[in-house]
Amino acid sequence: MKILIVAILFFVNFLAFSQAKVWVRFGDEALEEGDNYSASKFYLKAFAEDSTYEALVFKLGLSFKGYHNYKKALVYFKRIEKSPELKLVHPTYQFHIAEIYKNIGDYDKSVLFFKNYTRNNGVNTRSFEYLKAKNELKNYDKVQLLLQDTVDVEIKNLGFEINTGAAEYYPVWLSDSTILYSALKTNKISNEGVVEDENYLIRIYSGILKDSIWQSDEVIDSKKSTINKSYTDGCIDNNELGVFYFSKENSEGNYQIVKTKFTAIEGKSQSGTQLKMDSIVSVVFSHDDYLYSYRNPFVINVNNKKYMLFASDRRGGRGKMDLWYSEFKRGVWGTPKNLGNKVNSPGNEVGPNYNLQTFKFHFASDWHYNLGGFDVFEAIGFWKRPTSVINKGIPINSRANDLYYAPRGFFKGMFTSARAGTTTDKDAVCCNDLYSFAYPVPQPPKIDTTILASKEEVLLRLQKMVEEYHVTLYFHNDRPNPNNWDTITPLTYLESYEGYLDSMPTYYIENSLGLHGEDSVKGCKHIQDFFDDYVHKGVEDLRVFLDELIKELDSGSKIQLSVKGYASPLAKSNYNVNLTLRRINSLENYLERHPSGRFGNYLNGTAKNGGLLKIVKIPFGENRSDTVVSDDYYNTRHSVYSKEASLERKIEIINLTLIEDLGPKMNYEINLDSAITSYDLGVLDTNEFSWRFNLVNRSDSLLKIVGIDPGCHCLKPKRKSLKIESKEIEPLDIDFDLKGYSGKLGRKIELTLANGEKRILILYMELKLQID
Repeated sequence: MKILIVAILFFVNFLAFSQAKVWVRFGDEALEEGDNYSASKFYLKAFAEDSTYEALVFKLGLSFKGYHNYKKALVYFKRIEKSPELKLVHPTYQFHIAEIYKNIGDYDKSVLFFKNYTRNNGVNTRSFEYLKAKNELKNYDKVQLLLQDTVDVEIKNLGFEINTGAAEYYPVWLSDSTILYSALKTNKISNEGVVEDENYLIRIYSGILKDSIWQSDEVIDSKKSTINKSYTDGCIDNNELGVFYFSKENSEGNYQIVKTKFTAIEGKSQSGTQLKMDSIVSVVFSHDDYLYSYRNPFVINVNNKKYMLFASDRRGGRGKMDLWYSEFKRGVWGTPKNLGNKVNSPGNEVGPNYNLQTFKFHFASDWHYNLGGFDVFEAIGFWKRPTSVINKGIPINSRANDLYYAPRGFFKGMFTSARAGTTTDKDAVCCNDLYSFAYPVPQPPKIDTTILASKEEVLLRLQKMVEEYHVTLYFHNDRPNPNNWDTITPLTYLESYEGYLDSMPTYYIENSLGLHGEDSVKGCKHIQDFFDDYVHKGVEDLRVFLDELIKELDSGSKIQLSVKGYASPLAKSNYNVNLTLRRINSLENYLERHPSGRFGNYLNGTAKNGGLLKIVKIPFGENRSDTVVSDDYYNTRHSVYSKEASLERKIEIINLTLIEDLGPKMNYEINLDSAITSYDLGVLDTNEFSWRFNLVNRSDSLLKIVGIDPGCHCLKPKRKSLKIESKEIEPLDIDFDLKGYSGKLGRKIELTLANGEKRILILYMELKLQID
């Protein structure tokens, strides 16, 4: 009898174990497809059939964590912590616990588990989890700084009329009251919340703003519906009417970028108009595109060029999903280029967005210093080659996923988030909702309108002078003072101009050499036209311009004159920078020694009427020279004497503006978006003084300066650290004690931001004093 009972119990247990394996298989399939909620339900069924099935503990932890049910996920990962056997089988459990604590906002416990994980002898030091843990430890202090500050921005959930218990994400603006967005919706779901819909697909929907409420309008479908394939993540090409790029699932389960065209037809939608897709055409980058996923296309048109930004796990990347760009040339999209390691990481970077109004590039990352999951970041510098990234801060970012940032103009926009308050029909916030953000619109300060009117009139006159005369002065090759690395010259521009005229016969010879008859005459006329239309005209423009400028200075105006220099590419770039400084200095010398004798007092600040003239030098060197100009040293006909080369050797007066009356010394602005700012303080008649610099934060988040290194004991900043709110200015006063110095000086001040980045201020000055 005993034997029979044992046999029956064994058979029952065998059946239970077999059924458990079936549920586990279902769970594994759901987990692989990213349906963590369904996976957790299947694993729980398996666990109910066989509670001794230890392999389920880790899978249950993963599935609960995957749909953000962190409370239950912790229960199962903690079970592993109590089992020596399971700890050996699943050494990454501490990594997952650390991530869970971070996602619930317990950053101190999170760091503790990340540390324990990295110290575990069984850990693979080349694994993603290990690298991620080390990165989290490195960025802990930055995250603490993020937690201390919030940005002044209003965040709102778009509401239940558009957000459901499923996933809504990736907003695309069509107008101020119309968007497209992606959503994963189902028509069939079990009582337990498991999706039973055979076509559980992502689709693109339209949403409209009606009576101040965002509402879902219609699904955007193709004429021939793409059965059993998802499509998502769209963008409008603003240069091609109705052209729409998006990502479509392929037979491999990956996503490819495709292109269609919208047709607007009358329909039963709330707006009265329905959008229908025309035929769908694939965007091809390479022959093996189908092996990888291409998501989040974003098309921009800049400088008559078209680019597409996108996220992909294609080969050659730096991590999982990287950001790439491709240029559209001759009717095809070019080979994608990676945006580099300042943006891309071993983790995921997604959702690129470039705002053509603010010139800001945003994206989301789950790797860079963040509050949990994905955070929204702003890339600093030129979008093709960013120099650093900045976290957008609280409340744009939260401890949940925040991504797909889509600004509309300067102060408002939408993004996607799974933060607390997100609509869900499950036992945890598992999915994404659409949110709006709105920054406060800056209010103009109250100004005395009588003073404003007077200043406005002067500014208008100054601007008109720049535009009307557009003073541009030209130079012979490597003049003034050839073969010289000095940044100043004893010559005035008029003296340099006269030397230029002396070389005209050589220009005629070089431009007619080897030519005969009519061609020779044309060559001479070509260069004669250059001297008439540019060189001689520049001197005449300067004379009339200075007649108008002296009138403004005589009225007591304080004026800043900006001069930009260029050079042809024959010499090395750093040499050309000094050359352009000499050329600008020749204009300074001309003003100081002007025949009227009236500019000197304005330049040195001794004019009795309070008028002041300050010259700002912008030496561009070869960096901005025309690329068609020859840099062949031995081909002087083209690199020196051609009209094309001659047009590049110039200086331009590019701006006139008023200097506000800020006391004996000017206030200079330091734009913290720029890595290096340089100023010429001019000629100083004292070696002890104070100078104020205004630090400008043009970003959308608070900036902290945690260190100021003046580089020498002769400079003493009056502040060691400071905070600068978004769109605000903070003054930095520096005391100068330059006893023992004379002549031309240069000083470097280094500012250290809280995220470790540096900002450099370079100051040039000249002390006309005897050494004490």
